[in-house]
Amino acid sequence: MSPQLTCETCGSFFVYWSFEDETFVCDKCNHRFYYEELAKEYKYFLDLVDFRLLEIPDYIYDRSYIKKLDVSAEPYDSHHAPFVNRITAISPKIGQMTGLEELDLTYNAIKEVPPEIGQCRQLRDLVLRKNYITTIPAELGKLKKLEMLCLNNNFIKELPPQIGGLTGLVYLIVDFNRITHLPKETGKLRKLEVMSADQNELHELPAEICTLKKLRQLRLRNNRLTYLPEDIGLLTNLEKLDLENNELKTLPRSITNLAKLEELRISGNTGLVSPPYKVAQLGMDAIREWFGQLPELA
Repeated sequence: MSPQLTCETCGSFFVYWSFEDETFVCDKCNHRFYYEELAKEYKYFLDLVDFRLLEIPDYIYDRSYIKKLDVSAEPYDSHHAPFVNRITAISPKIGQMTGLEELDLTYNAIKEVPPEIGQCRQLRDLVLRKNYITTIPAELGKLKKLEMLCLNNNFIKELPPQIGGLTGLVYLIVDFNRITHLPKETGKLRKLEVMSADQNELHELPAEICTLKKLRQLRLRNNRLTYLPEDIGLLTNLEKLDLENNELKTLPRSITNLAKLEELRISGNTGLVSPPYKVAQLGMDAIREWFGQLPELA
């Protein structure tokens, strides 16, 4: 309903946009009309949050000019709860939406991402958090313009090596999954600034992660890491490093080179011996002092 628009027939302010017909409709007299300036707000940017959708309507897939599609759900909002979306699948027809730049399917019941998603080459933001997704198709790596990928709160066990093709990616969010390792191709994400992989089953990190020179935040709490790559100190723009509740035994000496690091979270790694856990808890200054007392390796 738009307060800026009145029905041209009866003058009523109760006018709404019909997503299916792409026209304005008067709720009082049912008159249908089109107003170009306001139509742009609705035609290219579809907000269908909690429309009781069980699937994405077919008419949407036929509109390659749509730039933003939000069909997420907000089940814990008391106003939305009776109308919550529960979309169970993304049709292969998603590949027809070649103009799509933003797609949000948060809090639905998606189990699979079709490979045709790789045909949406204009995508910048892809948000698939809080679904039931188990695998990510290799074709996702074709999305060269993708800047944000949110896959948190799913059931994903691994990321495909083709993820290295996401050369424009700035934010990678994969918290609360079942990921056991990150592919070495992660090191190709040279524009990445934020990587968040809290609450997974990571035992180690690929050494290639140390080439991500633009990385500002690295969040890895609640995993099973026992060590970090020796060259972690090459992440010279790192500002936040969260390692809480892992199984770390040692920290590499190069961690002292992280001059921009403002926040190091290390609690819960009670088995840490180098430096000792009590020293590490005191922060980076104490860690640097401890390593400074050790002889330099040849």
